[in-house]
Amino acid sequence: MSGYVVVTDSGNNRIMQRKSSDLSFNAKIGSFGNNPNQFDGCLAICSDGQYLYITSAIWDNIKKHRCSDLQWISQIGEFGSGDNQYNSAQSICTDGTYLYVADTNNERIQKLLNSDLSFVSKIGTSGSGNDQFGANGLRAITHNAGYLYVSDASNDRIVKRLASDLSYVAQVGSVYAQGAQSITNDGNFLYILNFQASGYITKMTFDLSVVISTFVAGVDDIACSNNSLYTFNRSVDKLYKRDLSDSFNIITEQGGTGSGNNQYGLMKGLTWFGGFSPFPSGSMLPTFY
Repeated sequence: MSGYVVVTDSGNNRIMQRKSSDLSFNAKIGSFGNNPNQFDGCLAICSDGQYLYITSAIWDNIKKHRCSDLQWISQIGEFGSGDNQYNSAQSICTDGTYLYVADTNNERIQKLLNSDLSFVSKIGTSGSGNDQFGANGLRAITHNAGYLYVSDASNDRIVKRLASDLSYVAQVGSVYAQGAQSITNDGNFLYILNFQASGYITKMTFDLSVVISTFVAGVDDIACSNNSLYTFNRSVDKLYKRDLSDSFNIITEQGGTGSGNNQYGLMKGLTWFGGFSPFPSGSMLPTFY
């Protein structure tokens, strides 16, 4: 299926749209600032098929852009701990109606309406209980079939929650969950990137059972489509398309350091939409549609 990847290139204060088939350049938008079509510290990104939603690590807000031409639509948020305030929102995902924001340094998840970015509900305080998250531990969040799957890296666990009311369902804590930096899914399995386990990508069922764990060198974040895994390596500023075999073999790669159309300053965001569903995944990387 044809589609696009939208990368948050934080170092160049822009988002870049690339063809998911061969990762070739298609479009870009952005400059430094906090006005429409500007970015500073653009971080996580997700899509509902019509719009992109992007978090900022500097301005602590969420920006809504059109998928078709990348143009700014609206934005909301500021630094703080109140409703629709954020402190380093490191991940975002959607179920098509609602957004779920990993408000990392406030140790909570905020739920918003896609349509107007208005606040709906929240859950979380600092700690290790079922409705708590560790300090700087809420790293990544993804949605599938009415459930959220959350990386709580500081407590070395993956937590499953109901999307409807954000309530706790289950958790798993193992070597595969230690320091988990990213989580995504292809509609069939979860994929978890674990830095503390020396760069392993772990494939897990939706009931949180481990299928396989594979070492993959040079991976800083991951995102899935229904038939590919996309990763990037910040040390060389490259984006990779991989298969979903147990080895995650590279299909194609693209990038280099700089500010050109095929270069990056500092990639930060990765998510996707396309294939079986427009909105299963939400990590901190590119978006596919």
